[in-house]
Amino acid sequence: MSCPRLHFYLPAYTQMLAHAAAMVPTEACGLLAGQGEHVSRVFPLPNVAPDPRLGFIGDRSATIAALRTIDRERLSWLATYHSHPPGEPAVPSPADRRGAAGHPGVLQVIVSLSTEDGPTVRAYSLAGGQFTEVDVLTISE
Repeated sequence: MSCPRLHFYLPAYTQMLAHAAAMVPTEACGLLAGQGEHVSRVFPLPNVAPDPRLGFIGDRSATIAALRTIDRERLSWLATYHSHPPGEPAVPSPADRRGAAGHPGVLQVIVSLSTEDGPTVRAYSLAGGQFTEVDVLTISE
């Protein structure tokens, strides 16, 4: 389900950023779930890309387990997240476009840890081969 914006509950946002920071210099990846446009759960996934410093592929069995938990908890899969290596901005790469094409309606969240002012988190929807940025907000519970 595509949302015009994505609201992160602060614990979920913090968990996603911590996962991204812990995985440097490789790319972190995972699923984000919740209800409506509110992210309440983060499902970190092992990155099994051939070179996880340059891309991400979420482990298939871990992805299936996360999707089953999302279904069992009656949540929605809202977004896929990944981090970009230090020095790379939080904008979609050609590889991100190819990966997102297989998941219509699921937002793509990119975390960049390369800014001096702290992490940058941006979210995008993909329609008609074009990414459109959507607002990312954090909220307390």
